[in-house]
Amino acid sequence: MIPLLVLSRSFQDIPVGFVPADESAVYAARLEGPSADWMVTLEDDRLQVETRTDWVTRVKEAPRPKADATVFLGDTNFRWRRGEGIPMAGGWLHAYDRGEFGGGIAWFSKDGSAHQVVSSDNTQAILTSPRGVYAVQALSHMGAFWYSRLVKVERKGSGWSVRTVTDLHEPFPQVIPDGGRFLYLAEGYVSTLETDGTQRELYRGSKTLNAASFVRRRSGELWFGASYGILRLRPKAEGAYAAQWFLPKAR
Repeated sequence: MIPLLVLSRSFQDIPVGFVPADESAVYAARLEGPSADWMVTLEDDRLQVETRTDWVTRVKEAPRPKADATVFLGDTNFRWRRGEGIPMAGGWLHAYDRGEFGGGIAWFSKDGSAHQVVSSDNTQAILTSPRGVYAVQALSHMGAFWYSRLVKVERKGSGWSVRTVTDLHEPFPQVIPDGGRFLYLAEGYVSTLETDGTQRELYRGSKTLNAASFVRRRSGELWFGASYGILRLRPKAEGAYAAQWFLPKAR
């Protein structure tokens, strides 16, 4: 197992085991043959980098606290633990996504003794903003593109309303909450995604990014784990970002 790699303390914040590279060098490396897919995560705002294989192993081996409730969505029983999700209607809203095996949004009472299925569509992220509660839902599988949209979630009497705000037209979007908006990773670009559906592009690669994970540090830096390397977007003035790719050192 390759050990977890963390940020060095150098001025450049170069991840241990990596070297800066031009985007062209990253794409050239893809043509040289198979290589690791890299995953990025945060622990106390400290960046951690590992191969996808090691990340999967670590997630599977991590202890799983006892669930306070379960909900059946698609073909899967999903677990919920007290405090997971976002507070709403005297309980918690939680998003689930397990690809072709199911997903959705469920509401749980504070103690988990009651729950309601809000939506049975795969949901990647959910957030609270001054305008209400919003979520991003998407599903693609084996070349089939089913849906990709931004929705608004509202309580309606004893039930729920899930209304489409806009179609996103991307087969494999990845999103994370960023205050009252989302950060949106598509196949070839990174953007903000406001709750009214508008987007502002932050970075566009000359080819597909092939990124499987991304995180935002408290400094505002965005890090992406991709095939063959990792990408950092460092904020500059007026909402612009400086891009820097990194490749693993030759062994």
